[in-house]
Amino acid sequence: MAQGHAATAAAGAVGFDCNTRLTAAKAQAFKAAGFKYAVRYVSRLATNGTSDINSAELKALLDAGLAVMPVQHVAASGWKPDAALGKSYGENAAKHIAAAGFPTGTTAWLDLEEVSSSSAPDDVIAYCNAWSVAVSAAGYQPGIYVGVNPGLTPKQLYWKLKFKRYWKSGSNVPPISERGWCMVQTILPHDVVAGIEIDRDVIHPDAFGDLPTWAAPDVVAAALAPPAVTVANDRVQTLRALAAAAGVSGPMERLLAYRSQHAPAANPRYWAVVNFDLHSAKKRMFVFDAVGNTTKSYLCAHGKGSEGPTDDGMADVFSNVDGSNCSALGVYRCAETYFGVHGRSLRLDGLEPTNSNARHRAIVIHGADYVSPQVIQSTGRIGRSLGCPAVENGVAPAVIDALENGSFLILSKNGT
Repeated sequence: MAQGHAATAAAGAVGFDCNTRLTAAKAQAFKAAGFKYAVRYVSRLATNGTSDINSAELKALLDAGLAVMPVQHVAASGWKPDAALGKSYGENAAKHIAAAGFPTGTTAWLDLEEVSSSSAPDDVIAYCNAWSVAVSAAGYQPGIYVGVNPGLTPKQLYWKLKFKRYWKSGSNVPPISERGWCMVQTILPHDVVAGIEIDRDVIHPDAFGDLPTWAAPDVVAAALAPPAVTVANDRVQTLRALAAAAGVSGPMERLLAYRSQHAPAANPRYWAVVNFDLHSAKKRMFVFDAVGNTTKSYLCAHGKGSEGPTDDGMADVFSNVDGSNCSALGVYRCAETYFGVHGRSLRLDGLEPTNSNARHRAIVIHGADYVSPQVIQSTGRIGRSLGCPAVENGVAPAVIDALENGSFLILSKNGT
């Protein structure tokens, strides 16, 4: 069962990482020492180690008022990564993170360091991207810790990987100039707090204004909340009724089925469907409020590559390939926000083979001038994006506020 909730980390927050399982008393000591969060390990193997985080420790940390992020142990120095290993380690990471009770939407970190000098960069890239896919499929946000000898250049780390969150180790590693770091580690000699050896970490926005997400303590006592199962069941019935009224029952069933199979503890308030069976001049993004029992609909662009040669305002061609400028069908998890060329925007993680490159392609929800009733009046349709489900500038803040940090979204065609 999920503990706490996923939230955007606070810029400037000081935390720590350690390889020791913490008791409630130790967690409270770290909180008293001024730390805001902890980064704790899970195993790369099928079975978690005795020093790795479990559900009792996560509860103790959250109860102490600390936020938490998981990181997976790296193999011994000189290891050789490849795609098969990335898939295996990523699936194990997702399993252990879920077993500990981390809420979906939390950033999970891959530790990349001490790679064999004989490893081919393509093997390292394949390892990292397979790990990212496995972790993303479980509903978590992949991040990468870059240590000494990562086996990749800074250019490869940025341009070839699906990751968009980077954690700099305390070692002397070169900068990733295009992106920068959203978390930086400092290693101090003999750094011991409450009898535990640690390294220190600080959160700060990267070059795009992005921050990691962490498992944050709930501010309302669980005893005051209604039973989670009852709430989830009530929301399912509400969502089905709202989707039926909007004519998107098929896509909603796909969203609910995905949640049930891959992230059963997730219970977001807002869910969204983009119905590409509708013309772009129609409001075809539907945002459903499972608590307020309401639906709001919005204009939504498709990628300019999705029309093919027709130029008729209908999306008929879809692709997951970088540079295609197409929309990609499938289930997404709405992730963190950042400030880019279109202002505040919402990152999306594709959870299926049809959209798995979404983060790498920078497929995001953002506002755009070319999405407006005025454009429809002059052209009979809205403009097109480079693959993003762009919305009107005036509604973008409300859409992003509703969907960020864990909502499910599906881009659908042909009623599914």
